[in-house]
Amino acid sequence: MTIGNSVTSIGNYAFYGCSGFTGSLTIPNSVTSIGESAFGRCSNLSTIYYNAIMCNDLSQKGKNRKITPFLYVGNRNKDGLQYENGTGGFDVIIGSKVRRIPAYMFSNEYIHWFYIGGSTVVLGSKATCLVKVNNVIFMEHSECTEIGEKAFYGDSITSINLPPTIKTIGSNTFAYCDRIDSITIPQLVESCGYGAFNGCTGLMTVNWDAIHCNTLYAYPFS
Repeated sequence: MTIGNSVTSIGNYAFYGCSGFTGSLTIPNSVTSIGESAFGRCSNLSTIYYNAIMCNDLSQKGKNRKITPFLYVGNRNKDGLQYENGTGGFDVIIGSKVRRIPAYMFSNEYIHWFYIGGSTVVLGSKATCLVKVNNVIFMEHSECTEIGEKAFYGDSITSINLPPTIKTIGSNTFAYCDRIDSITIPQLVESCGYGAFNGCTGLMTVNWDAIHCNTLYAYPFS
C-alpha cells in the first residue's frame, strides 16, 4: 500500500482494522501528521517504509499520553501479545532523508528489524519504547547525534552498534533491555542520561570510548 505524495495528514483510526492491507506500507515525505491508531490492527502489514521528513509529532490521547499510529500492526496471536510462532511482527525502514523520528511513533509494538536512515539525527523520546525489537540497524554513514529519553526502553534488542556520531544518550534510553550483552559508547558522546542502561541484566561488557563525556548522570549502569 502506498499513500499518495499529495497527502499531508492521516487522521485518527483512518485505516484501523484494515486487515486486507498486505505486504508493505509507504508513508510519503509529504505527511506532516499521523493520527492515533491510524493503521491500528492492520494485521497483515509486513514492512513500513517511513519517509515522513516533516512529521514532528503525534496526536495526543489524554494528558501526557500519546498513541502510536501502528498499534497492533503485524501478525499477532489471538491475544495480540506476541508473534505468531515467534516469527510475526513487522519491519520498519526509516527513509534516508528523515532527520527525526517523533516521540512514540513506534512504541508498544512488535518489530523484527528496525533500520534507521543515514540522515536521521534524532530519535525522539520513547520512539520505540516497550517494543519487542529484535534488531536495530543504523544505516551506513549514519548522522544520528541524539537518542532520546526511553527511546528503546524495555525493548528486546539482542545487540546494537551505536554510530560514531552519537553525542547524547538520554535517560533510561536502553533501560531494561535485558538481552543486550555488550555495548560500546562512542568517542563523541558528551552526555549519558540517568539510568541509561538501568536493568540491563544481561550486559556483561561495556567499552567506554567517550573521551568527551562531560555529563554522566547517576546510575547509568545500575
